[in-house]
Amino acid sequence: MSASPKSFQQAAVKAALSNFADLGGRRRFLVADEVGLGKTVVAKEIARSMSEGGRRPLVIYYIANGHAVSHQNKGRVVDFLEEDDREAAINTPDRLSLIAVSPRPRNPVLIYALTPATSFPGARARLTGGRKEERAFLQVLLARAYPAFAGDLDPGILRLSVGRSWDWLVDDAGRKLANAPPGLAQRFRDALALEFGDPVRPAMELALDGDQARKIKPLKPATFVGRLRRALALATLRHQPPDLVVLDEFQRYQHILDEKDADPLLKALLEPEGSTLTPAILLLSATPYRLLGTRWEEARGALAQVELLKLIEFLGGAHVRERATRLFSDFGDRLRDIAANADANHSELAHSVAEAARLRNELRGLLVPVMSRTERDSVTTADPLAATKFLNADPLPEDFRIYRHLVDSFPEQIRYEALPYWSSVPLPAQSLGPRYVAWRRANIRPAPNLTRMTRDRRNRLDAPAAWPDAKFRALGRIAPPELLALPWVAPSLPWWPLREGWSAQAFDPKILMFSRFRATPPSVAALLSFGLEAHRLPEHRGGYERAYKRRRFKLSAVPGPVMAAFHPSPWLIRHTDPLAKAGATLRAIRNRVKRQILKALPKGIAENDTVKAQERHRSIAQVLASIEQAAGMAERSAAAWASAIGVDRAARSAIRKWRQAKRIDSISERELSDLVDYAIGAPGVALGRALLRHDPTILDEARYPELVHLS
Repeated sequence: MSASPKSFQQAAVKAALSNFADLGGRRRFLVADEVGLGKTVVAKEIARSMSEGGRRPLVIYYIANGHAVSHQNKGRVVDFLEEDDREAAINTPDRLSLIAVSPRPRNPVLIYALTPATSFPGARARLTGGRKEERAFLQVLLARAYPAFAGDLDPGILRLSVGRSWDWLVDDAGRKLANAPPGLAQRFRDALALEFGDPVRPAMELALDGDQARKIKPLKPATFVGRLRRALALATLRHQPPDLVVLDEFQRYQHILDEKDADPLLKALLEPEGSTLTPAILLLSATPYRLLGTRWEEARGALAQVELLKLIEFLGGAHVRERATRLFSDFGDRLRDIAANADANHSELAHSVAEAARLRNELRGLLVPVMSRTERDSVTTADPLAATKFLNADPLPEDFRIYRHLVDSFPEQIRYEALPYWSSVPLPAQSLGPRYVAWRRANIRPAPNLTRMTRDRRNRLDAPAAWPDAKFRALGRIAPPELLALPWVAPSLPWWPLREGWSAQAFDPKILMFSRFRATPPSVAALLSFGLEAHRLPEHRGGYERAYKRRRFKLSAVPGPVMAAFHPSPWLIRHTDPLAKAGATLRAIRNRVKRQILKALPKGIAENDTVKAQERHRSIAQVLASIEQAAGMAERSAAAWASAIGVDRAARSAIRKWRQAKRIDSISERELSDLVDYAIGAPGVALGRALLRHDPTILDEARYPELVHLS
């Protein structure tokens, strides 16, 4: 259960609920609070109120741009429920078409975490065959809705590459359809008519077989199945419509709003026909319309005010947009009058100011019923930590030489674009790249006298004292390499006196960076990382190239870097304890932990007597997985991680490889050294040992997933 919402969050909740209470209205509301001010908290409080604290039935569709985000946040939206009810509420399918396949939980509150790509792909999206469970259910449902067509359909179209499990999947789908509420088959027929045309069977046969005489090409099997899946999704949506739709960071999948009138699936989600009550639609976004990148985009018609007015029309209707358009225009005119008559003695100034204030208040009255916006500086009295802290970014002469070099590199007709790029992107001539039209058209001239990133500089770990970018230097002052090098941030409430690097950590360890261009974050991250590497890597040991080859966590490593970095290995937690040498030197602690590990390993597997054994250096994740496999702990770790990562494909692949690891039969001296380092310094292991001292059940099969979530 989470803490109470802040006053500004309560105000947003009240405004949204007032909008949703108009059952005959559009029931749409935007929360556009600045990043980090708790838009998800607002969504949670709205769900709490609409469900009367979990006692009243409420179906929520939570839609976000990626599976990882949607899976992570759906639990937060229903965090007001008790633990068992919350687990039941979030134990739901992650695709719209799978909702019909799965039995509906009996919990009053249900939340489905969906993504646009898999549930609302849009008319222009590339369709795929989806999951085998969906296709098995489609086969059964087609046999119910159109038995003759299903009987003539090539079995391989729906089966695709599924092997011997197909028959079991079809039988299981039959049982699920038998237990489904009545009416699903008829809704599927109606959805097929919208997807393929009426009469349905000839339309599906035409789509599948084509017509050479009419020059109609047949659909690829995966595309045909994709259209069947879209029809099933529409039938599901009409069969179990949501009460509340949450569109999180919806500007990332703008097509949901743009194509709602042309796509039956989106129309059924946002404007269901024949429904006595439209769903409440809650939009969450700190940047609810696409910001402009350059004037080149303006020339193509992507005007910010047009994007905003389209959003206002979606929220309040055409009449609200028309009125907002007029008010914004009049307000802009008054602001120009004020600027033109800035002399305090000018007779028209007072009238212009009063008129601008009136128009502002009228705009506020028009938009407050459909949107809420809170910025950090407006809540500093209630939450001092949210205050904006301004940094001084004083330019140096070389900054302007970088700008002049960029201007000279651009063609005359687009040189005006150099200023926004230079002011946002460190080393813009190197960082922009071919995704930017201006860079593709540029002639980037060599500039040997300017500070730049080169392969030679990287290999020599030669970071300059100051990069030629004022904002980056300001960032470096609050995030110097000494602090970035710390393996974790200092505790907010330390139980002991902090020493060394942690004692100097006097700023909030979380930094939120806003940028106008996509090139900015990777450029900033690369230069910060290089500064850290130059500060920490010993040059006498071979420089960057050798250090890169020796790195512990590799993106290509098996089973994967995330599990390797954060895994709270139950084997290491059980068998190592650095406190056995508390107060001793690090070397003495390492020696003790090494002996603890060797004692717990199977006897005779430590190798150091051959050149091959001395050179072997598997990743820490491979070694840990093999040790846990031999100790009978690998499945417990894999199951716990599976419960923590949701539907992330890369993470699921890592879990699968963890399960497939072979039992350890040897370990080299270098691998043993890595294991000692991991036992002493890995966050998950340190956390697990600390908890185990106070809670001996934390490594039990039922409790261990909690430790993985916490790690």
